[in-house]
Amino acid sequence: MTAITGHLVAVICFVMALVIASYGIDLYDARMHDFYGIAIPVGGVIAVVLLALQIVLLYLQSRRAMLTEMNRRLNRYMK
Repeated sequence: MTAITGHLVAVICFVMALVIASYGIDLYDARMHDFYGIAIPVGGVIAVVLLALQIVLLYLQSRRAMLTEMNRRLNRYMK
């Protein structure tokens, strides 16, 4: 499983948890209903932003590793 696939699986699992919590929100007490009515969307936005940040950082790290390997091979042939 690649890293991108792992991130997509994490997003799917998180979304499923939000959907399940959203369907059951009517069963909660009024105070908890109000709290989760605010917390679920905020948590969803935070999770999506963090996962997007992870994917960007993963891309930057892989690009850096590729350039490092390319420099290593070029330096070997330049000597």
